[in-house]
Order: sequence, then C-alpha cells, then structure tokens
Amino acid sequence: MLPNQPAVADQTARCLFVTGFIQAGFAASMIFSGALRGAGDTVVVMTINILSTIVLRLAGVLIVVFVMHKGLTAVWVVLAGELFVRGLLVWLRFEQGGWRRIEV
Repeated sequence: MLPNQPAVADQTARCLFVTGFIQAGFAASMIFSGALRGAGDTVVVMTINILSTIVLRLAGVLIVVFVMHKGLTAVWVVLAGELFVRGLLVWLRFEQGGWRRIEV
C-alpha cells in the first residue's frame, strides 16, 4: 500500500523549505573546510566536523525526537542548524588565521 500522497507531499515541502535556508551555511562549510584542509589545517577541520556532528546533530536529533516528541520537520531544523553552525565555525577559523602558521 502506498503512503498517503498528500501527507508525503506536505512533509517534503516543509523539509525543502527548511533546506532552502541553510544553503549558504552548507556552502560555507564546504568551501572553508576545503580551504583549511588545503592549507594543512586538517586537525581543526576534523575536530569541528566531529564535534558538530556528534554534539549538535546527533544529540540534537535525539533530544528533538525522544525528549520533545517532534516530527520530521523538527529533525530537519536541527540538521540545518548544525550545518549553519559548522559553516560558521570553519569560517571563524579561516578568519582567525591560525592556518597561516601551519607548515605543510
């Protein structure tokens, strides 16, 4: 039996709406992470990725689902927020300039 198509379309629209807001943060995360890795600042990029994935993404989704009993849209908000924070953190590291002192 196929799922209720209007309900699936509604959930999809909500998730895509949330996704639209995060594109700049996601792009910043990809661009500045790549730039920092290319400059040899791999440990900081790895640390930011691991911590944001475990602390923000995993813990946030667990809290939203199991503690707050929210649905799919709330999960997407957490995932989008994590990407935004990750992009912000790698951009801040790039702006801080610690990567300039690393010898490759």
